[in-house]
Amino acid sequence: MKIKNVLLLYKKSTFKHHFQKHRASAPLSRTEQVFVARFKGTHDAHYRSLDAIGNALKAQGVSFDMVPRGQPVDYSRYDVVITVGGDGTFLEGARSVTRQYILGVNSDPQWSVGRFCAVTADTFAPLWQRMCSGRMKTLSLNRMRLLFESSGETVYALNDILACHQNPAAMSRYCIRIRGKGEEHNSSGLWIATAAGSTGALRSAGGTVMPLTSRKLQYRVREIFRGRAPRCRFTAGVVSSQTGIHLISLMKEGVIYIDGSHERRLFRFGEQVRVQSSSRCLRYVAG
Repeated sequence: MKIKNVLLLYKKSTFKHHFQKHRASAPLSRTEQVFVARFKGTHDAHYRSLDAIGNALKAQGVSFDMVPRGQPVDYSRYDVVITVGGDGTFLEGARSVTRQYILGVNSDPQWSVGRFCAVTADTFAPLWQRMCSGRMKTLSLNRMRLLFESSGETVYALNDILACHQNPAAMSRYCIRIRGKGEEHNSSGLWIATAAGSTGALRSAGGTVMPLTSRKLQYRVREIFRGRAPRCRFTAGVVSSQTGIHLISLMKEGVIYIDGSHERRLFRFGEQVRVQSSSRCLRYVAG
């Protein structure tokens, strides 16, 4: 496998973002000092990992660009995307890659959740050698495609989405349509997840774990209000890759969160979103 250009997508540590950028004006209490020291430790571990990955690539003569997450990136320039951080950084890269392989590095296994991260800095070099020789293990992971009808924008998600009111204490109102049949919901929101996302928030809400390579989508309503509609049919279920789910917002201040809290789109009254499995599977390096 010929690898010419690599994108190294990394997170900025919590310590760097909050404590270095916004230093406290007053002395910290003993309890605060304990937490700051912990964040400093994860900060140091993360940047040691980032340096180690960069040095390993330099030693192999590989050209790479280092870009912090949250910045605009032209992914089409790269053959491989390496994310350094945890699952949040991996999910950001996974939304945007097309033909590229993506490899996740857990930069601090003691604290960082890295379900999608196949390696750490210590185990990176052997896997990279396998990638260069084309002997790595890969999986095709399903992504969901969101089409916003008012703007025509298309957004991809690897894990899950949450359609809800912007205020977590407010009622989420929307219409859900599946296979031509629909109903209105008043709830705390609606989860829709891929197989990869079925182990996260959707499972915590009562959903079931699907096989990782499944092309189906699973949906589940949070805390539905049954006062007006006691016999709602579409409170939980699984749809095929061809079926999809059609959502219509009945909220003035609705929002759809995509793969976590950082990526979001407004979901205001009358907005229609079509959600279905994407034909663009993720080329995930698993080991």
